[in-house]
Amino acid sequence: MSLRLKTFILLIALPIIGFSQDSLAVLDFQNPPPGYMVWKSDEGTHRVWTGAHYILVNDSGITMQELPQFRHVDDYREGVALVVTKFDKCGYLNLQGKIIIHPKWSECSASSGGFVTVKDRYEDFYLLKNTGEKVDLKFKSVINIQGIAMAEDKESIVLYIDLSKVNFDYYHPLMKAILRVDDKEVYPQVVLDEQKILFRKMGSDIVLYELKIQSS
Repeated sequence: MSLRLKTFILLIALPIIGFSQDSLAVLDFQNPPPGYMVWKSDEGTHRVWTGAHYILVNDSGITMQELPQFRHVDDYREGVALVVTKFDKCGYLNLQGKIIIHPKWSECSASSGGFVTVKDRYEDFYLLKNTGEKVDLKFKSVINIQGIAMAEDKESIVLYIDLSKVNFDYYHPLMKAILRVDDKEVYPQVVLDEQKILFRKMGSDIVLYELKIQSS
């Protein structure tokens, strides 16, 4: 056999060597292989435990992403799935199985109202939009229920935040989103020269909360 013919045969064989039969298989949701566990989602991306690691498959049962680096993958909610690494750090994937919020946090919540809450190693909580943008304000605690976040700031002041009104194009994302301070309704006043927003008690000039703007 000539050298040219041997090379031609090798080039044809290479793509076949690169794939295993398992990676080409389509998952039968009704009859998964032994040891598999399947959690179907209404969002079109489904998580599967193979017995060794998690994978994500689409509605047709085709594997979209293998996720051996995560010890846990949660259900999708509002387009993101909470994941936990083998080092107990959490983050989020989008529907394509790509990391949308890096898994560097010590604690993470499920998405609600388009936002998640995360805790860093210093025990500070943050609000993050589930596409990754972070509200630059530290909290002691955050409870997010149906799009309303009850957040306790570092001075133990409780803020009631309407997450649907958080806007990263504003002077500050929370400028129009803080509805109440310690159960009292407020309205914002921007003080540009002092780089802050004053939240005054509704119907009066009493300042209940002061939000300082971080210099970029």
